[in-house]
Amino acid sequence: MIDEEITVVGHIGLDIIPTLKNNCIEKFTPGSMIDAGNILLSIGGVFNTGIDLIKLGIGTKLIGKIGEDYFGEIIINLLNKIDKRITKYLKVVKDESTSYTIVLSPPKKDRMFIHFHGTNDSFSYDDVPFDEIKNSKIFHFGYPPLMKNIYLNSGNVLKKILEKIRAMGIITSLDMSFPDVTSESGLIDWECWLKNVLPFVDVFLPSFEEIVFMLDKTTYNRLNNFGMSDVISFDYLKYVSNKLLDMGVNIVVLKLGEYGLYLATTNKKLLNDSNLKNLINIDKWANKSIYTPCFSTEVLGTTGAGDATIAGFLAGLLNGNEPEDAVTIATAVGAYSVESIDATSGVKSLDAILERISKGWNKLPTNLSSKLINI
Repeated sequence: MIDEEITVVGHIGLDIIPTLKNNCIEKFTPGSMIDAGNILLSIGGVFNTGIDLIKLGIGTKLIGKIGEDYFGEIIINLLNKIDKRITKYLKVVKDESTSYTIVLSPPKKDRMFIHFHGTNDSFSYDDVPFDEIKNSKIFHFGYPPLMKNIYLNSGNVLKKILEKIRAMGIITSLDMSFPDVTSESGLIDWECWLKNVLPFVDVFLPSFEEIVFMLDKTTYNRLNNFGMSDVISFDYLKYVSNKLLDMGVNIVVLKLGEYGLYLATTNKKLLNDSNLKNLINIDKWANKSIYTPCFSTEVLGTTGAGDATIAGFLAGLLNGNEPEDAVTIATAVGAYSVESIDATSGVKSLDAILERISKGWNKLPTNLSSKLINI
């Protein structure tokens, strides 16, 4: 593995994925028996992004917490199969249990989760080995809504972490996850949380559903009742991204699932005042609004697709690509991910992905229309 250029930090757990058949979800009723195939075990959480970055060929540190238990042992064994060095910063703690997620991901359907937070709830400022990551160029944190110590108190713990990272000259990146609406996380004032944390974030990469839930409950209720096609439009994407940019973030990447990806950036002055100037051409990235649809592919499972998309985007950022190329790489890595039922096994090297793009890999059509750049 080459020198670590990206540090990935945050939620980690074990994904337990039964192989399901078409239309089995309709049979999920009390007393029913569901015919399933083999169980797949894989890493879950933001570590998916880290593993994808490693598979793309990018040196990556992984930082998180697991319990001293059987699920924790499985996670270590799975990581060791990739590279024994990547468990170096994985903290194993006694008297806490490893997080796990039962992933229900039937073919051509969106996934559902049964989740236990475990050790992620106690993750704190002191769990970040700042001296060990000082040479990283990008610091990516993921899944705050599934980490109690991170989502409480308006995100002050994460704010303190990101403020320290920013002062070290490192680009900060943040991914979210959907809060459990029946839990404490679902009751958080997420708009207040974002206003507190985003001034210390350079790149923010939430899903469309997550950010609509956090910023616009009325529209989220429409989305929940009638589907994404009822609410998504370029005008609304621009409205949401502008709201986030006004909170202080420099680059917004909205993951739109089957609809693709949307990018919005701040102005030249603010980009030049950030650590992003160390990697990107500010003139090329300033004041951008870019949409790209997904690549055409056979979808076997959507678990980890968002994490893979983020890995692709961060790879483009690290390599100094122009924004149009960065979002293309992001959607391509996401497409590779869904060609496998688990989160990461479908992802190939960056060279292989770029070669497939260069050979004319088709993209899906889109019904969205606007004067925004559409690639």
